[in-house]
Amino acid sequence: TLFNGGLFDNAKNMTTALINGLVEAAQSLGVPLQADSVGTMFGFYFLKTADAVIHDYASAKQHAHTERYAKFFHAMLERGVYLAPSQFEAGFLSSAHTMDDVQTTILAAHDSLTYLLSI
Repeated sequence: TLFNGGLFDNAKNMTTALINGLVEAAQSLGVPLQADSVGTMFGFYFLKTADAVIHDYASAKQHAHTERYAKFFHAMLERGVYLAPSQFEAGFLSSAHTMDDVQTTILAAHDSLTYLLSI
């Protein structure tokens, strides 16, 4: 089965690596970001302030920096990475993804954030 063969665990581990990499990229540039994952599903929010915490839809509407996400989404597209067009949607990794894909995404995220901070 998918669970016994390690396929799901591998995809889950890649998802964890992706989230950790996105958080590290944002932190290295001083960009407030909150991220989490469950299994192979992940999500992240750019925050308006570093002390903001999102725990439900109401706090997401209050604290999520939607303008930054929109610009990030387009910057990532230009770098060949397609994310959900809204930060209120979830992303997913699958067995079709590789750790190279994860690393490429993390590097594109760092590059995109660096670009966004320069404009």
